Amino acid sequence: MLLVILAIIASETAATWPLDSVIARGDSSIDLVWVPESANTRSAWYAQCCPGDSNYSHCDFTPGQSYTGEAYSYGGEDPYYLFRSRLARGDLAGSHDCHWNNCGDPSPVVTGTDCSGFVCFAWNVGRESTGGMAVNHNYAHIPFDSIRDGDALVKSGSHTVLVVDASEYPDLLIYESYGWPVNGCRQRVAKVTSAAWTGYIAIRNPAIASEIAAGQNANAGVRPLSGAEADSRLFDLAGRSVRGRLLKRGNAAQSVLIVHADGTRSFGRIVR
Repeated sequence: MLLVILAIIASETAATWPLDSVIARGDSSIDLVWVPESANTRSAWYAQCCPGDSNYSHCDFTPGQSYTGEAYSYGGEDPYYLFRSRLARGDLAGSHDCHWNNCGDPSPVVTGTDCSGFVCFAWNVGRESTGGMAVNHNYAHIPFDSIRDGDALVKSGSHTVLVVDASEYPDLLIYESYGWPVNGCRQRVAKVTSAAWTGYIAIRNPAIASEIAAGQNANAGVRPLSGAEADSRLFDLAGRSVRGRLLKRGNAAQSVLIVHADGTRSFGRIVR
């Protein structure tokens, strides 16, 4: 009986969230293209919360202008699809700690996501602050030189980022939701041995599979990628010739969103 119980426990603690789904969720926030309307940028609320502040007494965004990447909102945790629907109903786009400190939690009227809201959504876990993520015993602390795709870097009380491509350590391709002056979700290459990363720890969610799975569906509802994409003839990781879309990630690899004939989507990688 004891062996049976141990086997059940072991199976429940094994990796249950595909790495391709982590990346798919990150892509959907990073590559989201949106255009705010005047209702999403009303200055009165921002001026009320941070009067006289040249950076925060107005919305970060201009009506009618196109933006790429979900808006940054301090304390926010809206996934990309909720962000889009809340914009459509006229909620404000983005906020900062100044607004939270002076007006309280703006979530009822403001949509967007902050750094930890973004990483927790990609990881498919409940929302935590950077301080909570740093001390969460469910996450393993790992050496920087052992970082792999799907891990996160976190500095308690400051910031957290998602590692997307660790193949060229110490230069990591990361996804993040960043405040002023970026004001949204973006990707960039970070040299994590530089002084800028002092105080950060690397954490790993054991529920995330360590490899991209061939032919495995990404999370349901992931929108088709946009931007610099082209339909191509590809081979997925199972060796099947498929029609899909390419999204460049780094010098070492490309992520492939594969659109199958039956309409399902999956992720693979093409490595040079």
